[in-house]
Amino acid sequence: MTTTERINKFKTTAQAIENKLKSIPMDVLEQEEWVTGELINCIEKLKVHSKQVVEQASSPVKIGVVGEFSSGKTLLNGSLIGYADALPVNENATTGNVTAIRLVQQEKLQTSKFSDTITVEYLDEHRVQECLAHMLTEAEKRAKTAGLESKDISNDILGWCEWAWNESKNIELRFLIRELVQFVRVHQSYGAILCGKRDDQIDAKIAKEGLKLDDFPPDIQNLKFEELPEAPTPLSQEPKVFTADLLKSSFPLIRRVELEVKISKGIWDLTKLNSVKDFVILDFPGLGAANS
Repeated sequence: MTTTERINKFKTTAQAIENKLKSIPMDVLEQEEWVTGELINCIEKLKVHSKQVVEQASSPVKIGVVGEFSSGKTLLNGSLIGYADALPVNENATTGNVTAIRLVQQEKLQTSKFSDTITVEYLDEHRVQECLAHMLTEAEKRAKTAGLESKDISNDILGWCEWAWNESKNIELRFLIRELVQFVRVHQSYGAILCGKRDDQIDAKIAKEGLKLDDFPPDIQNLKFEELPEAPTPLSQEPKVFTADLLKSSFPLIRRVELEVKISKGIWDLTKLNSVKDFVILDFPGLGAANS
């Protein structure tokens, strides 16, 4: 039995269990003396787990590519879709967020083709706070490594960043402070409008230009705090059209980018996926890059 056949069998069995459980009149069952609370809990757990099996068996097949910064992940992904130089490759970090590449089967198409539009999804407020908490924890660790005295960072993040910047020229601390300052300032300007937003009609050419990572400062140790990226002009309402400048200035809040690639069977034969509709390759940011 192939993996696909096993997945389909799990899905069919879980659907049968789910349908059977739905037919059980719980309100009547709870009135029966022989029915214990433990049995009711077991039935509820079965409902939850059978639903999860159906959802997971029907979800897209995903391959995540993770590795060190500048180790060739993006080049590998381009090769997998039959278009090696389609994705940005550079000696500096180029992938700053998760890129989801959804593969679509085309019977007669010989050359891989990217869609004309892409989807950009922004962090919701909960994920913003998670990212911020992680950066603050890391900032305190790097400050300690740099020999700075312990000082509360949560009450005045930007004030702490300016203090730590002026107190130390530790390069790893400064790269993190630069990213933290930009994240906080962009969230203050755009958070109320863009957080949680998802737009699936952004022109691919505009996105390609707007999603390029800026080159990191060549001499960050002698950079003044006042020279760090300033807060962008706040938005008063949701943008009708996303420009390259808006994507670039809101980059820290982007959770992931999704794009569609049409490929021929000669590269990937997706017909055996059966009930699973999507095949997705996930390109993750590089690990170990001090500047991102």
